[in-house]
Amino acid sequence: MRSKSASYLILAWAVSACAGAQGQPAQAPSGDTQAAANASVPWRAPSDLAPQRWLVLGPFVAEGARDAALDTDFLTPIGGEAAPRIDATTALEVGGQRQAIKAVDIAADRTVDLKKLYGVNTDFKVAYAQGIATVDRAQVVRAIFGSDDGAVVWVNGVRVHRLVTPGRGLSPDSDQFDVPLRQGHNHVLVKVENGSGGWGFALRLLDEAGQAQARALERRRHLESIELAPPG
Repeated sequence: MRSKSASYLILAWAVSACAGAQGQPAQAPSGDTQAAANASVPWRAPSDLAPQRWLVLGPFVAEGARDAALDTDFLTPIGGEAAPRIDATTALEVGGQRQAIKAVDIAADRTVDLKKLYGVNTDFKVAYAQGIATVDRAQVVRAIFGSDDGAVVWVNGVRVHRLVTPGRGLSPDSDQFDVPLRQGHNHVLVKVENGSGGWGFALRLLDEAGQAQARALERRRHLESIELAPPG
């Protein structure tokens, strides 16, 4: 069994490696005060630039194959998926029913539970969620995304991700892809289709400092898994 002193040495080495040489905090890009503060604490959760509140519109009936449901533009009456006119007052008449916006704050685990939002009769449906990501400079960030089931993501009208699946559960770290953000407000639109059962999505947007922080956390989890493993 590993001694306590050995355990402390391992954790001390991890802190040193994450924080920078000779125990000094890693330096964040100039002008990014929050990122610098985060980088100085290796175990802090990374700053997330993704929307914290979403305007959700739906549900729409998904007819035909799953890829057809993802490729059907249900937002044509309000400008289409590339440039939808969505705000808190948006509503659509679909199949004789009025679909109105529902504002949803993300859960503690960064997820949006569409099944919980809409309750019963959520099989073979599609919904949209729009949010705003605000940054102080143009940059390319890393998107970490999960969905139940298939999904499409647009940023500022440009499709940046599309996934067709016969069905999967919501794992927040399933997909990763790069997203260019412009200075100021960036419109993020997520479309999720559901076959049956659970339905929802999760999105994080990490800048360079956030990605470094995420890697530090992953190293910590790895060290903890070694420490908690039963002796061989």
